[in-house]
Amino acid sequence: MALSDHAKGYLITLTGIARFTVVEELSQPTLFRQCRVSADLFADDFEPRSEDKVDRDAVLKAFRAYLGAHNLEADWESVYRATNEMLVNAMLGDAAFQAGKDCRLVEISATFYDPDAQPGDLTKTDTILLSMMHRALFQKLEGQYYQFKHGYLESQIWTQRRDWARGILELPLGRAWWEQEVLGGIFSREFVSVISDAAAPSVKVKLAGFEG
Repeated sequence: MALSDHAKGYLITLTGIARFTVVEELSQPTLFRQCRVSADLFADDFEPRSEDKVDRDAVLKAFRAYLGAHNLEADWESVYRATNEMLVNAMLGDAAFQAGKDCRLVEISATFYDPDAQPGDLTKTDTILLSMMHRALFQKLEGQYYQFKHGYLESQIWTQRRDWARGILELPLGRAWWEQEVLGGIFSREFVSVISDAAAPSVKVKLAGFEG
């Protein structure tokens, strides 16, 4: 855990090594939960991930544009030391509180879910934001797959979520994103096969509120 100054107060950063499942919740008098956990299902999380394939200049350009759009300042010495993932997480984390002021994320999400959209329809900044957003969604889905595999998630629930994920691959932008994630080794080979080999759903994936 790290505590640092932020333009809006203090920023608490929690850094995890790997995902895990709760084996047993311990009975303790503390005000926080204590559990016995297992990371056996997520062994791939301990493998080093390379950022060599990420366009660092594009990430910095996106971060600079984001700060300018929201009249924010940054300690650029720290920014240059930060990883690409840290910078994108900072943008996405703050974006969650900008919904009433900035609809840009909604607009580019609508483009992502447009069945006629093509990769060239998004800027590099938009592509990075959507890539990290969907990576986070699919990483959660990957954890749910292993929960299903070991009997901790109902079959009906998993099937619905798998079909949604498979539907993303039917979108031109979704397919392009997935191919890059697979090449980068972001997800386990087993999870990639489960999603890629599933039958395409009969109902097209749509963004809520943009069904027309």
